[in-house]
Amino acid sequence: MQLMQGMKKYYLAMAILAVVGLVAVVWQYTLSRGTVGDQKKVGDISELEGKIDGYYYDNGRLPGSLSDLSLSDEINGRVSDYEYTKTSDSYTLCANFKTDASNEDYSDDSPYFHGKGRQCFTQEVIDTNYNVDDLYNSQDYNFDSMDGYEQ
Repeated sequence: MQLMQGMKKYYLAMAILAVVGLVAVVWQYTLSRGTVGDQKKVGDISELEGKIDGYYYDNGRLPGSLSDLSLSDEINGRVSDYEYTKTSDSYTLCANFKTDASNEDYSDDSPYFHGKGRQCFTQEVIDTNYNVDDLYNSQDYNFDSMDGYEQ
């Protein structure tokens, strides 16, 4: 009889360990799935930013929506996961993240360092329609004087 009670305790302990192990495995799988999904979102946002910037440089204006961009089939299938808004000189991309990858030491508006939940990243566009003469003023340099240079 005492042997039976000892066996029951053994089987009960083994069942509890099995359940705890199963919960741990499922939890780890869920966390890793969230991390992988968030990493895809970070990559997508970086690619979308590049496509938006390219569109701006080619057309002189921001796209009206993400559907105006030439996207890969892979990102096109996930484009509904992102929210895009624009102003005259900036745009914002938002996404929902499952994990917290924020870094208190890093304060850049970068998707690589995001919090959990809905996060938005704002980028300003840089006007590339500038005149080279505005960047270079020949009066800043004196080419007539070559003192100190021997020929």
